[in-house]
Amino acid sequence: MNIAFWDHTNRRLGIEGHAMKHVGFCIGNERQEFLSLVEEPRPGVQVYVWAITPALALVYPSRGKAERAARRLDRSGLVVMPLYDKVDQWGVGWFEVEP
Repeated sequence: MNIAFWDHTNRRLGIEGHAMKHVGFCIGNERQEFLSLVEEPRPGVQVYVWAITPALALVYPSRGKAERAARRLDRSGLVVMPLYDKVDQWGVGWFEVEP
C-alpha cells in the first residue's frame, strides 16, 4: 500500500505519522466479534470461537485466504477486514454488515 493511503487511514483513526502497520486480514461477524479459533475435534463436528477483541483474531496473510476461510464457514453476516497494529492496540477496518 502507498504512503498516501496510510496517511489518510491514520488521520481517520487519529494516529499521527506512520505509526500503524498492516498485519493481515481477519474475519468478523454481525455482532462485531472476531473469529479466533476453528477446531474439528472429530469428523463432522466443528467448533468456532469468537472474541470481542481483534488482538485474539486469527490472522490471514492475504484477503484471498481470509475470504476462502470465510466461505468455508458457510455462515451469513461474515466480513473480511484488514487488521492493523497501532503500536499500543490493534485496529480493524470495520465495514457495516447487512443482516
